[in-house]
Amino acid sequence: MSTFTPAEVVEAARKTGERKLMLHSQPLRFMLLTVLAGAYIAFGGTLSVILGYGFPEITASNPGMQKLISGAAFPVGLILVVVLGAELFTGNNALLVPHWMRGGCSWRCCKLDSCMDRQLCRCSGICSAFCVGSGAYGF
Repeated sequence: MSTFTPAEVVEAARKTGERKLMLHSQPLRFMLLTVLAGAYIAFGGTLSVILGYGFPEITASNPGMQKLISGAAFPVGLILVVVLGAELFTGNNALLVPHWMRGGCSWRCCKLDSCMDRQLCRCSGICSAFCVGSGAYGF
């Protein structure tokens, strides 16, 4: 297994940022991936709460078990975001900056991307939490 030098890591991040900017030519796909990211994070948070607080008989004798179960369940949402390729605000911030620093895009473009992404994540997270929390999907 080969390792990358710091310069190669920055170059890989720049190329990924470039690919993410190409997603702007398909705004409907970008919005869908952003909404899905919010839904995945909301799913992970809801799963964490359900598993962490859903077994009072087990966690009463061992309070640390509640934190362990809850902490182990939340990353499921993040794993879904990464594996299924959804667009999350923090990932776009991390990957667009190297592309901007090499002159690949304007700061306005990066800022607009992160602003739109943040608003869509916030709205989709609230909607997802409302649907899951209200029992709309049978949970």
